[in-house]
Amino acid sequence: MGRRGKDINVDEEGLWALVAADITPLKGRKKPAPPPEPAMPAQVRTRTGTAMPKPPAPVPASAAKGRDVDRRTEQKLTRGQMDIEAVIDLHGHGQAAAYEKLQRFLQEAYRRGYRCVLVITGKGKDGSGVLRKRLPEWIDEAPLKDIVLKAVPARQADGGHGAWYLMLRRRRDIG
Repeated sequence: MGRRGKDINVDEEGLWALVAADITPLKGRKKPAPPPEPAMPAQVRTRTGTAMPKPPAPVPASAAKGRDVDRRTEQKLTRGQMDIEAVIDLHGHGQAAAYEKLQRFLQEAYRRGYRCVLVITGKGKDGSGVLRKRLPEWIDEAPLKDIVLKAVPARQADGGHGAWYLMLRRRRDIG
């Protein structure tokens, strides 16, 4: 362990932000302040040097839900740069069956320690799919709100408007 006050690099700041986001301070103590956000470059480029594709269209605040996710992780999730560890396709299911299947899937993914999953809801007729609209509601209610940390619409390559990336909370009892 280094000494207090040591200068830390950008990677360490991001790691600290991930760690500090989930802590509960001891009684009478304050939560540590998050590190300052690094300035974003004028033009973001991929590792190959090509310009980043246009980000997906903004979604209503109720759709892009999230709690306690640091900026860098949120960007990776939104850009589809996180490893998808499991996929579920809810096409063709009624609301009740889709909800039950989703609940079992997310509980199992959480139990296994997965962090990022893809949920395919389909777009529905004229882009107004019932499952697509209901997913943000379902994951914002118990018991799923205790499992899902963040939900964002998927990139076109992973299903576009008919799919969602879900970031799951970390399991603290996994060694």
